[in-house]
Amino acid sequence: MKSLIPLCLASLTTVLSAQPWTFEACIQQGHSNNIAIKRSELQTELARKQRQQACASLLPNLWADANRNYRFGRQVNPTTNEFENDNFINDQYSVVSGVNLFTGLRLYHTLQKSRFDYLAAQEHTLSETMDLTLQITSAFLEILYQQDLVTLAGNQQQQIAFQVQRTQRMVETGSAAPGELLEMHAQQARENLKKTTSENNLQLALLQLAQLMNLDTVSGFEIVRPDSTHLILPDSLPSAWEVFQSALSVMPQIREAEFLLQSSKKELAIQRGRISPSVYVQASLFTVYSDQTYANQNTASSYRNQINENLAQSVGIGIHLPLFNRLEIRQGVCQARIQSEDFEFRLIQNQQDLLQQIQQAHNDVSTGIKHLEAAKQTLISEQQNYNHTRQRLLVGLASSLEYSVSKNRLIEGETEVLRARYELLFAVKILELYQGNTIRM
Repeated sequence: MKSLIPLCLASLTTVLSAQPWTFEACIQQGHSNNIAIKRSELQTELARKQRQQACASLLPNLWADANRNYRFGRQVNPTTNEFENDNFINDQYSVVSGVNLFTGLRLYHTLQKSRFDYLAAQEHTLSETMDLTLQITSAFLEILYQQDLVTLAGNQQQQIAFQVQRTQRMVETGSAAPGELLEMHAQQARENLKKTTSENNLQLALLQLAQLMNLDTVSGFEIVRPDSTHLILPDSLPSAWEVFQSALSVMPQIREAEFLLQSSKKELAIQRGRISPSVYVQASLFTVYSDQTYANQNTASSYRNQINENLAQSVGIGIHLPLFNRLEIRQGVCQARIQSEDFEFRLIQNQQDLLQQIQQAHNDVSTGIKHLEAAKQTLISEQQNYNHTRQRLLVGLASSLEYSVSKNRLIEGETEVLRARYELLFAVKILELYQGNTIRM
């Protein structure tokens, strides 16, 4: 029966993977299956537990001890404080509680440090999630691009097949040279190769997305094509600096670096607090029993009486003053200061990296708009040139070679428009993400 469970799970996974995936479903599946995100979530939970422990360290402690000793030879009986040269049994019980009154604010700073560590762990998880979202978005758009190329290649196949049949009839009637038919067959072979290449690239893009989603099987994996992937550009494009200013408050890698910097400052305060004296209060309840004290009395009664009669209480206050500890405190302070400075440079580095990434994305959008417009204008010209060459071919004024050249240029123009369109679309999505918006399609 147990052996059927993995088989059933595998079958269920196969059925689910055979269903077309929407963009939102791909994102959700990727987030739920990604190992890096799962590990980051575990680290966040660990940081939460450490914070709870830091809170609990402010409370008093309480413990109890109980032990029995078998004594031999001459020694002091703890219940009579007299020397005895005999064998006897001695029981000791105690309950002790203590609390730190002052520790150089180390406990307070430890609590604050654990809070910043927990917040940094949360932001790290968000950073891992955002990185995966960008990867899935890029892979999803690549699939859409390759699907359009496959469709384009299929249309070209149909058109060239019609031209091959037409040229075949013309050769049979003697109105075209056999060489033109050979050129058409060569063009048809090139179109078949392009479609095969496009289909292979599409399968590779599907495989890459399925791997990002960490699916158990990629057999039958397909996506749901959005209703429309047309570009929706803002009326006015904000400057890179404006996007950067808004990204500083929403990008998790920046917030993580800020929290880690605050945590390092608290660690420095903790190390400095070790220089300060520590003050603590302790209270205890103590009692003893010896079987030699009332040897001739009832054992049970004497045991109970001794426990009650020997009951003692104590309350004390103490101070711990570090005088010399082999330079451990001094070195701890120096190391904490160096780490704090390193985290400060790390924050600056992350901010610089973010600014450069935003500048790159902003430049990609600006140049992408111009590139797409230029590609569209080129496509219009290539389409007009192709239509003219095709008309000339129909009346016998153009050769098959001229037609093939014109056709290839038209295909290149259509491909360039598709490529520019999807590159611009991805750049726009990245810029939206830096502005704190959710990526949608």
